[in-house]
Amino acid sequence: MSKHFASFISAVMLFGVMGGISLPSSAAEKVQAVRRLFSTSEEITSICIQENNASVTIRLGESDQIRVSYADTSEEKLYDIYVKDGTLVIDKLKENPREAVTITKTSHKTGQTIQASRFSSEDEYRLEITVPQKQYESITITNASNGCAELDSLSSQNISIQLKAGYAELSQTKSNRLDAELDKGYITLDDTDSLEYDFKVETGKITGSVLGSSSDYTIEQSMEHGISNLTSRTVSGSKVMKLALDTGIVDIDFAS
Repeated sequence: MSKHFASFISAVMLFGVMGGISLPSSAAEKVQAVRRLFSTSEEITSICIQENNASVTIRLGESDQIRVSYADTSEEKLYDIYVKDGTLVIDKLKENPREAVTITKTSHKTGQTIQASRFSSEDEYRLEITVPQKQYESITITNASNGCAELDSLSSQNISIQLKAGYAELSQTKSNRLDAELDKGYITLDDTDSLEYDFKVETGKITGSVLGSSSDYTIEQSMEHGISNLTSRTVSGSKVMKLALDTGIVDIDFAS
């Protein structure tokens, strides 16, 4: 084995370890994403999503149906979607497939090529949900891996988001309680309205705008390393904001 080819193999192996990537022993045909649509006219009061390595978007639709646009693959089913006791349940059965990519480096002695694998395109496997305009009892999104959550113009008594790494973007949502927890990433708010906010971020940012004046809020915040444009406010307010960051930035405006 030549010195240059050995170095190349070492680099590929390091890339696989760092990225959690396996090195297949033989070439595999590309697995195609197959877009599918689930729709229901049943009365839905809550939405519960267990995702894994894909982004989720929920926004208002133009019909009285709930519609879920998602992707299986040409070889297997990735989701289990059903309605139970008024709750729309979306369970991710397994991660998005890995797409075989052949690296063109070839050994002059053996003719061997190196094959690595990577996750397929993010857009191909995005989960998109449109819902009728109403107040829901709860909207819950949990993602055990990388992924994002985007909620637009939704009303729910409780909204809860848990992500390992990614971002949560909430635009003009209305709720009694809004909580989000991220290991790494950011939370962005755009004129959200909630009686209680509870955000926990290990490393990242919490930014954006919320409805109401600062005097409406009791503010509790804790931060190990970082900066914040807010100060804790223990005076009892009609709303509560709890912020906890290990390392990061808080920059929140109050839109009266």
